[in-house]
Amino acid sequence: MTAFLTLPPGSACSLAFSPIAVGSSFTVKVSDYEGPVKGLLLKVTRLQDRDQSAATDGRGVAQFRNVRAGTWYLRAYNDNGFGEQLDVKANAPANVVVPFRWPSVDPIHVHSLAGTIRAPDAVAGRLEQSVLSLELLEAVSGRVLSAVSTSNRGEFDFGEHAQGLYFIRLKPYSFRNQQDVGGLITIAVHPTSSAVAEKLDLNLSWTSCGLMYTDQSQCRYPDLHVNKVAGHLSDSAGRPPFGGANISLWDATQNQVSQASTDASGNFSFPGLLAGTFQLRIEGGGFTPVHVPIHYEPTTGSSSLEIETAPFSCSTIRSK
Repeated sequence: MTAFLTLPPGSACSLAFSPIAVGSSFTVKVSDYEGPVKGLLLKVTRLQDRDQSAATDGRGVAQFRNVRAGTWYLRAYNDNGFGEQLDVKANAPANVVVPFRWPSVDPIHVHSLAGTIRAPDAVAGRLEQSVLSLELLEAVSGRVLSAVSTSNRGEFDFGEHAQGLYFIRLKPYSFRNQQDVGGLITIAVHPTSSAVAEKLDLNLSWTSCGLMYTDQSQCRYPDLHVNKVAGHLSDSAGRPPFGGANISLWDATQNQVSQASTDASGNFSFPGLLAGTFQLRIEGGGFTPVHVPIHYEPTTGSSSLEIETAPFSCSTIRSK
């Protein structure tokens, strides 16, 4: 899964909205991935007027009255998307029902509120990174439940929590001359489900549109059995990664055992290794990092890997 988190001031992104025409009084009906949302605080806002707010009732319905004519933006107080644009007109039909999907970004479904978050300034091939400050928010109320800092390897753990919807808030920090890099990540916790990932495995990136994240645990890769760790790396157009890519192998104790780089054509290879299971990490070159288990079996398995990468999404991996 890939998602935008926040839209920074002065963003260069071009966002196309289709305004919803409403009268000065209108109803908003809010639902999330499970159904109606009770007790969610909404607001309509624009620069030249004070915000107006309303909370949803037990049916997920909020009522706005006497909103002045003009263009407004409808948002939840806690969200990580762009909201809805409303065109309030005196002659528009009264009591229009505005469907509002919240959160704007689909949640990541996971077993627990623990895992790894790689910072936007993480260096390819280096395990250590900036320490990040995180807060856990109860999604509907926005109440801060707890706060943690990641280790210098990006690991974090908020402990056990009940099933439900949460936000992890990345508290602002300075990154490459960008100030206030931060935002919300939407998480749906299912403590007893075996159908979701055990932990989060997030890569953060900063673009002109704001902070983005990709959840590596949502990527599905084949079970790779190889007799030689070698192959070819390209993007969806068949081009080698710009500036090369760092490729490394890590053992079960999270120690790097070997490292290589792609050449100008995107090819790479490792010398002979001890047999066993490793984690193959492919990082750099302007694409989402790949972390995938690989079984090195010198006498069996495939002889090469074909890896197709893409920015902010899962890669495609085939063995030949």
